[in-house]
Amino acid sequence: MKRVLAIVIGAFVLSVQGLGLCESAARAGEAGVSVPVALPIDEYLVSQKDVLQITIVGETDLPTNFEVSERDGTIKYPYIEYVKVVGLTVQQIEKLVTGLLKPDWYVEPGVNAMVVKYTEKLCYVQGKVNKPGQFSFTGQNKMTVYRAIIKAGGFADNANEKKVRLTTTDDKGRPVIKTINVADIMKKTPALDPQIKANDIIDVPESFF
Repeated sequence: MKRVLAIVIGAFVLSVQGLGLCESAARAGEAGVSVPVALPIDEYLVSQKDVLQITIVGETDLPTNFEVSERDGTIKYPYIEYVKVVGLTVQQIEKLVTGLLKPDWYVEPGVNAMVVKYTEKLCYVQGKVNKPGQFSFTGQNKMTVYRAIIKAGGFADNANEKKVRLTTTDDKGRPVIKTINVADIMKKTPALDPQIKANDIIDVPESFF
């Protein structure tokens, strides 16, 4: 009987602690604390200075780790020389390397790729936020417009939350400016918070109303 009572009490204590952790997490969200969110591997786009591990099933004599060139976004892979991988997912890199190795070097190479080192990235938040400046995030963590604004101390009292400007680049590296309604994202569609890339600029304008 005493043992059963001890188990029941222990379970109750654990449940209370669990509730406390949940409440703490909720308070952190309400306070605007930016919690890193892991980016799914099939969404992460490889960047300059990332380190890739690329292996071929059954092949032990080839090098396996390759740093992505900061200059042109390539890696130098045996047999096929310079391969541009920046902006690709690891699945796309596997398919690309497989295609380049066939049929001259391997009949059906089993290519596996993964990121073993993510380079640190910077974004910039300016305008009507409480702590404008540059902020870093690692590649495996998803950084979005609103999360970057949270890092910058949140919106100032006179911020126009509906017309936040995001300066980013398209698939060809050309500058693109987008207007983001962050107020709407916060209230209705947090899942649509735009993901940002290295060196993106977020500008929060002043509200005159």
